[in-house]
Amino acid sequence: MSGLVSHLSTSIGQDVVPGCVAIAKFNPEEPKDQIAVACRGGKVCVYNLSELAARTTTYYKPVTVIDVKDEVISIAAAPWKTATQKYQLLLIASSSTIQLYDIYENHSLFHRILPDEIRTISIGCVAEKTESWILTGGESSITGFDKTGSEVYWNVSSDAVNAICFVDLIGKNYDQIVVGTTDQEITIYDHEELIDTRTEVSQIALLTRVGADQMAYALQNGTIGVYQRLNRLWRVKSKSTATCQCFYKPNKSLLTGWESGRWEMRKMESGEIIYKSQIECSVAKVVAHSFSTAGDDLLVFGKNGSIEVFLPPTEIDKKKRKAVDENEALRKIEHRRQILKKELDHVEMAQKTMTVSERIEQNVIPRNVKLSVSISNSNDGLFVSVSVDSDLKIFLLVFLSEGLFGNEEAKTEVFPAGKQELRVHIAEAVSTVTALGIKAGVGYSGSKTLHVLEEMIEIPIFAHFVLNDVGQMPLGKVEFPFSERPQRFFLWLKENFLLADKRQLSSNNNAMCFKSPSGEKVCFHLAGDKLLIYADTVKWASDAVQSLASYFGINDMSSICDFPEIKEIEGLFQEIADIQASLVRIDSDIAEITQGLMSSLVRLEDSRLLEDWKSMEQVQSMIMNADSDLMLKQRVRHANRDNLTKILKKLNHYIDSGSKLRIGKEPVKILNVCRQAVKTKKPKVIVRTLLHGAN
Repeated sequence: MSGLVSHLSTSIGQDVVPGCVAIAKFNPEEPKDQIAVACRGGKVCVYNLSELAARTTTYYKPVTVIDVKDEVISIAAAPWKTATQKYQLLLIASSSTIQLYDIYENHSLFHRILPDEIRTISIGCVAEKTESWILTGGESSITGFDKTGSEVYWNVSSDAVNAICFVDLIGKNYDQIVVGTTDQEITIYDHEELIDTRTEVSQIALLTRVGADQMAYALQNGTIGVYQRLNRLWRVKSKSTATCQCFYKPNKSLLTGWESGRWEMRKMESGEIIYKSQIECSVAKVVAHSFSTAGDDLLVFGKNGSIEVFLPPTEIDKKKRKAVDENEALRKIEHRRQILKKELDHVEMAQKTMTVSERIEQNVIPRNVKLSVSISNSNDGLFVSVSVDSDLKIFLLVFLSEGLFGNEEAKTEVFPAGKQELRVHIAEAVSTVTALGIKAGVGYSGSKTLHVLEEMIEIPIFAHFVLNDVGQMPLGKVEFPFSERPQRFFLWLKENFLLADKRQLSSNNNAMCFKSPSGEKVCFHLAGDKLLIYADTVKWASDAVQSLASYFGINDMSSICDFPEIKEIEGLFQEIADIQASLVRIDSDIAEITQGLMSSLVRLEDSRLLEDWKSMEQVQSMIMNADSDLMLKQRVRHANRDNLTKILKKLNHYIDSGSKLRIGKEPVKILNVCRQAVKTKKPKVIVRTLLHGAN
């Protein structure tokens, strides 16, 4: 695909909102599709592709301009069908509103104002439903609408939602909802049921469907990659941040645009770069579309409004290039194979006759040498012990992990003198199951070069919790049926809490207690056919419940709980009511000040015309005072709105964590009851449901 041909370059003459480009048949009477582009200043401009092909001017002129008034954050094309025609509608989202706009008929089908800030939108079919839904991601929730604007879906998220896509990642032959959040999690929902969660190393920026069971993703730290079902095929990291991704069908590759202006094409299965190019500004969108008669063209939109169109190579060019590339690749592989075989034969022959002193002198290590790795914990956090046998020493350790070292993916420790055994502190705590890769630079004393040995170890989610005296139990608890034998339960404890020996549950009422370096406690009490989990926060209790369910294959389970933080919900509703009342008063004051300013401006103009300079000076002073009051009111208003967002986020966090204390269909029932209670402002119903279940 290195034969992509630049076909034309043009510009729309204004800045484009990153990611906000949609190509579809918005007008059924046009021979070609239209391009919708969101521009700065709250405008969406619509262009005809046919005019782009036959352009005669430098600037590409729109045929329609939609004035949204608010800054647009996302747009998408939605299928639409009437009795006589089939075309697509344009979905437009700002931070607080969504509207479904019919460009052909020039009117909105619906316009909704949402209380939760909108951060992203997506259109697709949920579960086995045939009708497409519109999903919006907010500060702590996902809300769905049908094409009439009626709310048909609601769910809570662990944090602010940056990306949503529809793709089948669990092999059910229908799409699930996949959500990416600012707390670095990719969460999969089968309708409203939580299926799986994957934790990445940075905030999720993009999620893009690139196949029936494949999804591309991008992180804020510059990482991109591809999942096939629940398995990650590959990932790479760049110094720049990805702004857009899409699937290119002819060679089944991933297209990615970057803030740096680079755009590239990578193999879907390996991430290998097939083609790359550069534009003079940040890439706003890369779209694969049948622009020419050849089809499968690429349109690259720059943030500054530039548009570049690339055509694919002809079939003859592709066959010639493929033959040349294959022959060259085979030649290089064969040459490299012969070199490596000679080197390997030479090393094996030399090692057979070497003495220990000769090995040390020539810096040759035994072929079967391995690292011994173990993980342990203490009140100071997590430690990794690494040792190597023979006469070797460890001079360098590199730890590789996602999420264990903050925004970094690696930690390096250097030991100039070299040691055979090392114990290294790697982290205070973990928040999810984490894979830790270890690379050790080993050699003999005085060696000028080092050999690299590698090992991998998995760190469980509760690894930083240390066995502690039972003592005072935490105030929060959850209770549910549990029929497993104590011995099997202990195996789960041993795997997840790094218990070193085979001690059984203590005789203190079959209870065990663990404490983290930060002082948080998680305790377990086996009481007949029930298990009680005590925890300082509902978060750790829900993590324990989810881990137990996964380990023992529990598919459906209800529970009752008692957590002081859940009982705070009633107070949160009162805070919400107070803030909303304050916002109403502030809006009224702002309207009054604005009206006064309008009147003052009229008086100011009258004074100027009458040359009444004294009166003009007085009115100008009044305007300046009113302007100061208006700015103050706006600052208070913004502060109240920020506070309201934090409270709503906290409320949704409690609902999310509380629902995860159950397994199967029960969490879905709880979410539905809580959503209705939020609408009707019944906090007691939410508290009762989270504590005792939906039934």
